[in-house]
Amino acid sequence: MIKHYFRDVVEHDIDMLILEEFSCSSKFCKIFLSKVGVDEAKLISTWQSKTDPELGESDMTVIFYSENKKIALLIEDKIDAIAMPEQPLRYTLRGNKGITCNEYDSFYVFIVAPKNYLDNNEKAKEYPYKVSYEEIQEYFENILDARKSFKLSQINLAIEKQKKGYQIIKNSLVTDFWNKYIEYQKEHYPELKLIINSNIKPTSGVWTQYRTDNSNICICYKSNKGNVDLTFNGKTQEIEYVKTLLSSLIGDYYEQGLSVVKTGKSCAIRLRVPIVDFSKPFENQLESIIKSFNAVNMLNKLFYKLDIAGICRIYELNN
Repeated sequence: MIKHYFRDVVEHDIDMLILEEFSCSSKFCKIFLSKVGVDEAKLISTWQSKTDPELGESDMTVIFYSENKKIALLIEDKIDAIAMPEQPLRYTLRGNKGITCNEYDSFYVFIVAPKNYLDNNEKAKEYPYKVSYEEIQEYFENILDARKSFKLSQINLAIEKQKKGYQIIKNSLVTDFWNKYIEYQKEHYPELKLIINSNIKPTSGVWTQYRTDNSNICICYKSNKGNVDLTFNGKTQEIEYVKTLLSSLIGDYYEQGLSVVKTGKSCAIRLRVPIVDFSKPFENQLESIIKSFNAVNMLNKLFYKLDIAGICRIYELNN
């Protein structure tokens, strides 16, 4: 078997692996459908990070057609992160809202995670249906597919990562700040895709990240440095091309407060914002926090204005 090596695997990686299998394999679909008593069903759609502005995010939403009805699987994915408060309830509320909005006729709420997590995490036990990573591991071990070794390597690494049991040392002040930051984002900037990996935060947990529709590109707010970056991961060598791409879109970007910089092995389009201290009260820094949100929002909109072919070319250069 070919060996594959990864620096890390995160929940987003497993989300995409699972959604790909839903799309490609009826045998994989049965792992989930058999648990809710559905024998035959036709896949209609998959949705990664389906977000409701009031009720939050479902990691995966998968909709099938069975016996003249649409059924939805709402799936939470966990490797080792602690579940957010009321997370299982929010899945049910989102499911009920989906029925009210005629998106589907019924729904089932799942959690997928390593078996050790499912067995020992109290919040995980609140989910009605469960699929372990080990069940997915077994599925890949028993198929004949060229993708088998690559997918198994990802799943195996995720299981081992959970077993290592990385523990965050909680900083109560930073955690409280984060909770208020998350609620403010949901209420005032619901279109932004804030990445939330845990409901507890360490002293160093003062950077926030936002997804874009390109997995190679993210928005990072570095509160202790006063930077908001639209980051092109692993592309520091393409900084001049990014400058050209930005200039062709908006002209003199310096006049608009933008710069293009190297950040480690990446390059980024940067906006400067006031420094914010996550260990101090949220309310006392609200003016600066709003400026940072506005900067994130501006870069998020800029991402969608950038020529898609131009973005794709960045990841074709030197490959």
